[in-house]
Amino acid sequence: MSVKQPVLLFTTEEHGSSIRALFNKCEDEEPTILLIKTTSDKVFGAYLSTNWGERSNVDGKFYFGTGECFVFTLKPTENKYGWVGIHGDGSTRSASLFMRTEGDSIAIGGGGMDSIYLYNGLEKGMTGQSLTFDNPPLCETDFICQVVEVIGLMDHI
Repeated sequence: MSVKQPVLLFTTEEHGSSIRALFNKCEDEEPTILLIKTTSDKVFGAYLSTNWGERSNVDGKFYFGTGECFVFTLKPTENKYGWVGIHGDGSTRSASLFMRTEGDSIAIGGGGMDSIYLYNGLEKGMTGQSLTFDNPPLCETDFICQVVEVIGLMDHI
């Protein structure tokens, strides 16, 4: 068994709210954890099994990632929402919409709404029920980001 050590790869507090800066810091790292704290003090995010560099291998609005991805809430309550395909009921394409980037936005989960959608750099977002994770909104539907962070999980040497 390998023990993974968490490493802060990106934080808006230090690196600003540019999605390009996030990609530059996290491009080849996997897995990563995306954490969002809103101005209303909600904390939620996603475990992302595929490196952000995979976005270069798809065109336009196509998704990438694997069924190891999941979304979660930490504050005010702790909940985990895994891929619905893992339970055998993910037969439609919309159940495999894990990660997407386009222009100045990032989306996690899809079909119906995105579980997490960050836009306007990393300053604003929306959340809703996605078919990928069958999650309720992870906080208020429209939110303002106070802090966005990406944590990498590195092999312990």
